[in-house]
Amino acid sequence: MKLVNPYFIKQLPGRKSDVRDAAWIAEYTMKGLIRGSSVPEPLVQQMRQYNRRIFDLTKEKVYKLTNWLPASTVQHPYQQLCFQHGM
Repeated sequence: MKLVNPYFIKQLPGRKSDVRDAAWIAEYTMKGLIRGSSVPEPLVQQMRQYNRRIFDLTKEKVYKLTNWLPASTVQHPYQQLCFQHGM
């Protein structure tokens, strides 16, 4: 059994109907015209999930800081530094 990206199947020439899909895909797979997709190991999948979560949290934190700082009377240390040096 192979995991196949549907994009690759749609790119192959030929008529594809619901009735003949399974036979058509099996025939093209046996001929080697459809390549399988790779599935990463569970550890790699978990690391990718952690990476996405860290990215989302960082993005959320930056969004909150950029919306909160202009409304506050307290300046961020970087803003104070820029103000002192005339940037």
